Amino acid sequence: MIRENSTERHPLLSIWLHPRVAIQQVTNQKAEFVTYLLVTLAGVPYILDEIELNEGFGWLLQLHTILFKGLIFGMMTLGTGWLSLYCTGKWLGGKARANDIWYALVWSAVPTISISMLMLILLVLPASAANNSVLVIGLIAVEVIAGIWSFILCLNTLSQVQGFSVYKVLLNFVLAALMAALVVIALIALFVFGLGISLNLFNQ
Repeated sequence: MIRENSTERHPLLSIWLHPRVAIQQVTNQKAEFVTYLLVTLAGVPYILDEIELNEGFGWLLQLHTILFKGLIFGMMTLGTGWLSLYCTGKWLGGKARANDIWYALVWSAVPTISISMLMLILLVLPASAANNSVLVIGLIAVEVIAGIWSFILCLNTLSQVQGFSVYKVLLNFVLAALMAALVVIALIALFVFGLGISLNLFNQ
Protein backbone atom coordinates (compact mmCIF):
# COMPACT_ATOMS: atom_id res chain seq x y z
CA MET A 1 0.00 0.00 0.00
CA ILE A 2 1.24 3.50 -0.81
CA ARG A 3 2.53 5.63 2.00
CA GLU A 4 2.81 9.37 1.98
CA ASN A 5 5.76 11.28 3.33
CA SER A 6 6.52 14.95 3.79
CA THR A 7 8.05 15.41 0.34
CA GLU A 8 5.55 13.70 -1.95
CA ARG A 9 1.82 13.74 -2.40
CA HIS A 10 -0.30 10.64 -2.53
CA PRO A 11 -0.69 9.36 -6.12
CA LEU A 12 -4.48 9.61 -5.84
CA LEU A 13 -3.93 13.39 -5.70
CA SER A 14 -0.91 13.82 -7.94
CA ILE A 15 -2.29 11.61 -10.75
CA TRP A 16 -4.69 14.42 -11.75
CA LEU A 17 -2.00 16.91 -12.76
CA HIS A 18 1.29 15.00 -12.54
CA PRO A 19 0.54 11.55 -14.01
CA ARG A 20 4.15 10.66 -14.81
CA VAL A 21 5.35 11.34 -11.28
CA ALA A 22 2.34 9.54 -9.79
CA ILE A 23 2.65 6.39 -11.89
CA GLN A 24 6.37 6.16 -11.19
CA GLN A 25 5.60 6.29 -7.48
CA VAL A 26 2.91 3.62 -7.88
CA THR A 27 5.14 1.23 -9.85
CA ASN A 28 8.00 1.71 -7.41
CA GLN A 29 5.88 1.04 -4.32
CA LYS A 30 3.60 -1.71 -5.74
CA ALA A 31 0.28 -0.18 -4.71
CA GLU A 32 -1.72 -3.40 -4.96
CA PHE A 33 -4.45 -2.65 -2.40
CA VAL A 34 -5.36 0.80 -3.73
CA THR A 35 -5.09 -0.45 -7.32
CA TYR A 36 -7.64 -3.22 -6.79
CA LEU A 37 -9.86 -0.86 -4.84
CA LEU A 38 -9.88 1.37 -7.93
CA VAL A 39 -10.62 -1.65 -10.14
CA THR A 40 -13.58 -2.50 -7.92
CA LEU A 41 -14.95 1.04 -8.04
CA ALA A 42 -14.46 1.09 -11.82
CA GLY A 43 -16.77 -1.92 -12.13
CA VAL A 44 -19.56 -0.56 -9.90
CA PRO A 45 -21.22 1.59 -12.65
CA TYR A 46 -21.79 -1.57 -14.70
CA ILE A 47 -24.17 -2.90 -12.05
CA LEU A 48 -26.05 0.35 -11.36
CA ASP A 49 -29.25 -1.16 -12.76
CA GLU A 50 -29.15 -3.80 -10.04
CA ILE A 51 -28.46 -1.21 -7.34
CA GLU A 52 -31.42 0.87 -8.49
CA LEU A 53 -33.75 -1.96 -7.56
CA ASN A 54 -33.25 -0.90 -3.95
CA GLU A 55 -34.84 2.36 -2.87
CA GLY A 56 -33.05 4.98 -0.82
CA PHE A 57 -30.14 3.60 1.21
CA GLY A 58 -31.30 0.01 0.86
CA TRP A 59 -28.42 -0.74 -1.50
CA LEU A 60 -26.04 -0.37 1.47
CA LEU A 61 -27.37 -3.69 2.77
CA GLN A 62 -25.92 -5.37 -0.30
CA LEU A 63 -22.63 -3.45 -0.28
CA HIS A 64 -20.49 -6.59 -0.10
CA THR A 65 -22.24 -8.04 -3.16
CA ILE A 66 -21.93 -4.74 -5.02
CA LEU A 67 -18.18 -4.56 -4.32
CA PHE A 68 -17.63 -8.17 -5.35
CA LYS A 69 -19.49 -7.73 -8.63
CA GLY A 70 -17.71 -4.42 -9.13
CA LEU A 71 -14.35 -6.18 -8.85
CA ILE A 72 -15.41 -8.84 -11.38
CA PHE A 73 -16.71 -6.31 -13.92
CA GLY A 74 -13.72 -4.03 -13.33
CA MET A 75 -11.30 -6.90 -13.98
CA MET A 76 -13.19 -7.85 -17.14
CA THR A 77 -13.33 -4.35 -18.63
CA LEU A 78 -9.87 -3.13 -17.64
CA GLY A 79 -8.31 -6.55 -18.13
CA THR A 80 -9.22 -6.66 -21.82
CA GLY A 81 -7.54 -3.32 -22.45
CA TRP A 82 -4.54 -4.29 -20.35
CA LEU A 83 -3.84 -7.51 -22.26
CA SER A 84 -4.12 -5.97 -25.72
CA LEU A 85 -2.03 -2.92 -24.72
CA TYR A 86 0.65 -5.13 -23.19
CA CYS A 87 0.92 -7.45 -26.21
CA THR A 88 0.98 -4.71 -28.84
CA GLY A 89 3.29 -2.59 -26.67
CA LYS A 90 5.83 -5.42 -26.69
CA TRP A 91 5.65 -5.52 -30.49
CA LEU A 92 6.55 -1.83 -30.50
CA GLY A 93 9.52 -2.37 -28.21
CA GLY A 94 7.97 -1.22 -24.94
CA LYS A 95 10.01 -1.75 -21.77
CA ALA A 96 7.09 -2.03 -19.32
CA ARG A 97 6.31 -5.16 -17.36
CA ALA A 98 2.76 -6.52 -17.34
CA ASN A 99 2.16 -5.04 -13.86
CA ASP A 100 3.34 -1.62 -15.02
CA ILE A 101 0.78 -1.56 -17.84
CA TRP A 102 -1.91 -2.61 -15.36
CA TYR A 103 -1.01 0.20 -12.97
CA ALA A 104 -0.87 2.76 -15.79
CA LEU A 105 -4.29 1.77 -17.10
CA VAL A 106 -6.04 1.59 -13.73
CA TRP A 107 -4.60 4.72 -12.15
CA SER A 108 -5.24 6.87 -15.23
CA ALA A 109 -8.94 6.06 -14.77
CA VAL A 110 -9.09 7.90 -11.42
CA PRO A 111 -11.05 10.90 -12.83
CA THR A 112 -13.61 8.64 -14.50
CA ILE A 113 -13.95 6.49 -11.39
CA SER A 114 -14.35 9.57 -9.17
CA ILE A 115 -17.17 10.98 -11.30
CA SER A 116 -18.85 7.58 -11.57
CA MET A 117 -18.98 7.48 -7.78
CA LEU A 118 -20.78 10.84 -7.85
CA MET A 119 -23.42 9.22 -10.05
CA LEU A 120 -24.31 7.05 -7.06
CA ILE A 121 -25.75 10.20 -5.49
CA LEU A 122 -28.70 9.81 -7.84
CA LEU A 123 -29.58 6.55 -6.12
CA VAL A 124 -30.26 8.21 -2.78
CA LEU A 125 -31.93 11.35 -4.06
CA PRO A 126 -35.72 11.68 -4.21
CA ALA A 127 -37.14 10.67 -7.58
CA SER A 128 -38.03 14.27 -8.42
CA ALA A 129 -34.44 15.40 -7.89
CA ALA A 130 -32.84 12.39 -9.56
CA ASN A 131 -34.95 12.98 -12.69
CA ASN A 132 -34.07 16.66 -12.87
CA SER A 133 -32.88 17.19 -16.43
CA VAL A 134 -30.41 19.92 -15.50
CA LEU A 135 -28.76 17.72 -12.87
CA VAL A 136 -28.62 14.70 -15.15
CA ILE A 137 -27.20 16.67 -18.10
CA GLY A 138 -24.67 18.31 -15.81
CA LEU A 139 -23.46 14.96 -14.47
CA ILE A 140 -23.24 13.50 -17.98
CA ALA A 141 -21.22 16.50 -19.17
CA VAL A 142 -18.83 16.18 -16.23
CA GLU A 143 -18.51 12.45 -16.89
CA VAL A 144 -17.56 13.09 -20.54
CA ILE A 145 -14.93 15.62 -19.46
CA ALA A 146 -13.58 13.13 -16.89
CA GLY A 147 -13.39 10.46 -19.60
CA ILE A 148 -11.34 12.74 -21.85
CA TRP A 149 -9.09 13.67 -18.93
CA SER A 150 -8.58 9.99 -18.06
CA PHE A 151 -7.55 9.27 -21.65
CA ILE A 152 -5.00 12.11 -21.53
CA LEU A 153 -3.67 10.74 -18.24
CA CYS A 154 -3.46 7.26 -19.76
CA LEU A 155 -1.34 8.57 -22.64
CA ASN A 156 1.08 10.00 -20.10
CA THR A 157 1.16 7.04 -17.70
CA LEU A 158 1.74 4.56 -20.53
CA SER A 159 4.36 6.85 -22.03
CA GLN A 160 6.17 6.85 -18.70
CA VAL A 161 6.18 3.10 -18.08
CA GLN A 162 6.77 2.09 -21.71
CA GLY A 163 9.40 4.69 -22.52
CA PHE A 164 7.30 5.76 -25.53
CA SER A 165 6.48 9.16 -26.93
CA VAL A 166 2.83 10.16 -26.69
CA TYR A 167 2.48 9.53 -30.44
CA LYS A 168 3.82 6.01 -30.07
CA VAL A 169 1.35 5.41 -27.24
CA LEU A 170 -1.44 6.47 -29.60
CA LEU A 171 -0.14 3.88 -32.09
CA ASN A 172 -0.13 1.37 -29.25
CA PHE A 173 -3.82 2.16 -28.63
CA VAL A 174 -4.69 1.76 -32.32
CA LEU A 175 -2.95 -1.61 -32.55
CA ALA A 176 -4.54 -2.74 -29.29
CA ALA A 177 -7.99 -1.80 -30.59
CA LEU A 178 -7.36 -3.67 -33.85
CA MET A 179 -6.15 -6.71 -31.92
CA ALA A 180 -9.22 -6.68 -29.67
CA ALA A 181 -11.50 -6.29 -32.71
CA LEU A 182 -9.84 -9.22 -34.49
CA VAL A 183 -10.22 -11.41 -31.42
CA VAL A 184 -13.92 -10.52 -31.16
CA ILE A 185 -14.46 -11.20 -34.88
CA ALA A 186 -12.63 -14.52 -34.59
CA LEU A 187 -14.76 -15.56 -31.61
CA ILE A 188 -17.97 -14.60 -33.44
CA ALA A 189 -16.84 -16.52 -36.52
CA LEU A 190 -16.06 -19.60 -34.43
CA PHE A 191 -19.45 -19.36 -32.73
CA VAL A 192 -21.31 -19.03 -36.04
CA PHE A 193 -19.26 -21.85 -37.58
CA GLY A 194 -19.89 -24.10 -34.57
CA LEU A 195 -23.58 -23.22 -34.58
CA GLY A 196 -23.81 -24.05 -38.28
CA ILE A 197 -22.19 -27.46 -37.75
CA SER A 198 -24.51 -28.19 -34.83
CA LEU A 199 -27.60 -27.30 -36.88
CA ASN A 200 -26.44 -29.47 -39.78
CA LEU A 201 -25.89 -32.43 -37.48
CA PHE A 202 -29.28 -31.84 -35.86
CA ASN A 203 -31.05 -31.78 -39.23
CA GLN A 204 -29.47 -34.96 -40.50
